[in-house]
Amino acid sequence: MKALKIAIVGCGFIAQKHIETLNRLSDSFEIQALVDHDTLKLENAKQLLADQEGVLLYQDYNDMLNTEDIDIVLITTPSFLHGQMALDAIEAGKHVMVEKPLALSSKEIALISEGALKKSKKVLVCHQMRYRPLFRKLKNLTRNEQILGKPLMASASILINRPKSYYDQAAWKGTWLYDGGMLINQGLHVIDLLIWLFGDLDWIYGKSVNCTPWKETDDVALGMMKFNNGAVGNLAATIQTKPHNIGYRLDLIYSHATFSISGNALNQLDHFFIENQPFTSSKLDALVNDLDDRYYMYQDFYQSLTDDRHQSVIDLQGAKKVIDVINGFYQSDQANQILKFS
Repeated sequence: MKALKIAIVGCGFIAQKHIETLNRLSDSFEIQALVDHDTLKLENAKQLLADQEGVLLYQDYNDMLNTEDIDIVLITTPSFLHGQMALDAIEAGKHVMVEKPLALSSKEIALISEGALKKSKKVLVCHQMRYRPLFRKLKNLTRNEQILGKPLMASASILINRPKSYYDQAAWKGTWLYDGGMLINQGLHVIDLLIWLFGDLDWIYGKSVNCTPWKETDDVALGMMKFNNGAVGNLAATIQTKPHNIGYRLDLIYSHATFSISGNALNQLDHFFIENQPFTSSKLDALVNDLDDRYYMYQDFYQSLTDDRHQSVIDLQGAKKVIDVINGFYQSDQANQILKFS
């Protein structure tokens, strides 16, 4: 098994999570380089590496791209940098793994798709929640309408707290141009699961409100939607819960089944019922308690890079779809009318 060499661009908090996972996958991945303009972050990230010998440190992203001995560029920088950095890495002949969102606009994602196809490079977006065993189980179940019945209603909620101090960490946070809105920053994983599990949207109608003077983006968002399969859905999101997070929630209701998942990390199974399909509590507990999603995501990416027949759990079309839905929500809000997708 050949270890693929990876460069991590952006050495903040999220990069640390990736390093922890990569340290456990040393047979498949070797961290070859770290990139950040902040030398303290570079050194702190280096200290987390299981094997620090020979690791290259860069303050300039372009200098790293000129290094031939790198197979993958992992991008964990602020959201507004993702799209262009992914394009640059592809142009330099690297495969790309990028934290969500892939980009803030569908136009940028289309350019990334074109570039990846032209250069024969793979791009994986970190929609790691899809890799949870519980959600993989639900996805497999949704492929059989005879078991679940007809999709009827889906509901997603994001009830969390993001105080002023969170937005004071960086000037780009809370701006429409560079941050993209609350639903992209705080709601993307839940919305991605909603449409991945329940299906593509026919239309969406959204309303959002900004309640705070220290930023531009929304604090409260409410949406209604209709799926192509005839089901309806709703979305409720806020970053104003006090004094801390309430959590996330996803409810999926079919004519023969009902699922409800909640918690600060969508790690609590409130309801799991399928007519004439008993599941033992021990099996369900094992699914819910396995939160090693990043580990499974890296395994999936490695397989896609070493086996052309392998189909990744998340592809560029899926990454684009959730951005289209979120941007469609905000377009609907601005126009004060339903936005059709088909």
